[in-house]
Amino acid sequence: HGTKQFVKLSTTDDFYVRAREAVYGIASVLVTGALLLFFFRRKVEGVVEITLKQWNTSFGTGFVILIVVPVVCFMLIFSLVGMPLALLTMALYGSLLYVSWVMAILVFGVMAMNWLKQKYSSLWVPFLVGLIVSTIIFISPAIGSSLRFIFVLGVFIPTIGSMFTWYKKALTNV
Repeated sequence: HGTKQFVKLSTTDDFYVRAREAVYGIASVLVTGALLLFFFRRKVEGVVEITLKQWNTSFGTGFVILIVVPVVCFMLIFSLVGMPLALLTMALYGSLLYVSWVMAILVFGVMAMNWLKQKYSSLWVPFLVGLIVSTIIFISPAIGSSLRFIFVLGVFIPTIGSMFTWYKKALTNV
């Protein structure tokens, strides 16, 4: 009495959990991507261009942002004045990471279309290609985690850096 028993989900249940999460993820990314492409098309084009042309510096900038922002916020949260700033910064940081993930899917689609030497007239095509291919790859139980890690290193982190670079450039040109 008082012991709890845990029931291991079968691999079939695990597949359905992954599939359900993929459907929610696709819907979320699709809506966010649609808003970005509809309202901020030029900004999106700029970020994609920077990511593809300045990958090394974008990776370095993105890596620094990925590490430094949470560390600084952690230090700020222990002061009375810094706590609201840290909380606001972490909320913005979370939003940045999510939008960067959506943008990284688009960049991945552009890279795939360029690799296949396919032309496209709208960023919608590479966005949908990136969304479909990344979802299929990430849902795979055998290699999904490894390929997601490669995606994070090769596309997501540089996209974070590119977004920062684009906004910094836009603010200095005002």
